[in-house]
Amino acid sequence: MQDGYVQCKLIERAFYCFEQIHLEGHSPNVVTFICILKACGNEGVVEIGKEVYAKLMYNHLENGNIIIKALIAMYSKCGMIVVAQGLFQKKKKSNCD
Repeated sequence: MQDGYVQCKLIERAFYCFEQIHLEGHSPNVVTFICILKACGNEGVVEIGKEVYAKLMYNHLENGNIIIKALIAMYSKCGMIVVAQGLFQKKKKSNCD
């Protein structure tokens, strides 16, 4: 559902649904997190993106390749190139170990 909102540029609705998931005591899945990170990048709202990242870590989902890719894209779109590059290097190094 969030992806539909993001694609239709109904970003506030996507954020609202994401928060409702938490308020109802559910844990979002990886796809939901990716959609919200995409929305954060598109809107340049890095603070919300950081909150989403914290929730990813709480749910132990932060290390998947697709999540790292979404985080890199979000930070890059928000102008935080150094952070995005750090995530890229960290993932690159962990793939080599």
